[in-house]
Amino acid sequence: MIRLSPTTGLNLFRNCPRCFWLHYNKQVRRPRGIFPSLPGGMDLVIKKYFDRYRGKLPPEIEGKVEGCLMPGVELMNKWRNWRTGLEYHRYIKSDLISRPIGGSPGVSPGHTLSGNNFFHGLAPNTTGSSLTNASSPIGIR
Repeated sequence: MIRLSPTTGLNLFRNCPRCFWLHYNKQVRRPRGIFPSLPGGMDLVIKKYFDRYRGKLPPEIEGKVEGCLMPGVELMNKWRNWRTGLEYHRYIKSDLISRPIGGSPGVSPGHTLSGNNFFHGLAPNTTGSSLTNASSPIGIR
């Protein structure tokens, strides 16, 4: 199975069809270019720093915040891997429904959906005057 996204697949094909073919057929990746922005660069620096403290709180926040670290790092590593994509899984009536962010729901083979069994976001705002539904204090309908 080939997963295409605007950045890794479609833009690569548009910019360099040969690079696209090498990427998906021979697993030859293009070299990583200059990191595009200051926020992205800061993200790498901060992650590298805090990765040194996996399993314990960093000294900057130790004793200053309530709570605890996530048990294990497998889930954290999975979330940080941008190639896997984000998914939401919810069990309803013994059927697994998964919905990729921004995608349509997927239903396990042999099952059907009935009714409104998963959350929906707000309808697009066409006026540009606010980000949420004005009649709802938290933007939920």
